[in-house]
Amino acid sequence: AGATTAAAGATTAAAGATTAAGRATTAAATTAAPTVITPTMVTPNKVSLVLSIPIAFADFNSTVQMSFSKSLAVVAGLLGADDYKRVALEYYASGSRRLLAGELTINATINMPDASSAANAAKLLTANSINTQLAASGLPAAKVIKSAVVTSTSPAARASPPGAAAAVGTALAALLLSMRLAGPATTCR
Repeated sequence: AGATTAAAGATTAAAGATTAAGRATTAAATTAAPTVITPTMVTPNKVSLVLSIPIAFADFNSTVQMSFSKSLAVVAGLLGADDYKRVALEYYASGSRRLLAGELTINATINMPDASSAANAAKLLTANSINTQLAASGLPAAKVIKSAVVTSTSPAARASPPGAAAAVGTALAALLLSMRLAGPATTCR
């Protein structure tokens, strides 16, 4: 029963830390933290690149984001109607006056169906081909800050979120340490 109580206390403490972290994340999000658009189609074969585009943070609305994602998907060879959903965007305002800046830095990750298509997409995603497609979509030209590279993940890495094993191990170690420090359970009569 003592171990159960200690475990419940550790769980409650962890929940409290999560709540505090949640508040910190919310506060940080209102102060120009990067905005993340998560793809609905996730695969182990990814192509990542970093771009800069002359669009103000406030103007990069959902319509512009979808056009941008569709443009990258087309250049990468993904021509299906919903293939733009394979593109994840993380963007933030560039420059010293971030929220007022008229330029965004965009970290784009494209989830490709297989390793071969990922390798091909990395070759296709050049500044020229991206800007041709952006122009066709009515968007301004982008500057490639970091060229497209294939970043595949192993099945083991996909099995759990990053750091999950470390978090579980740390919680278990803390629980075992607290049980050891409490000493043997004694019964008072």
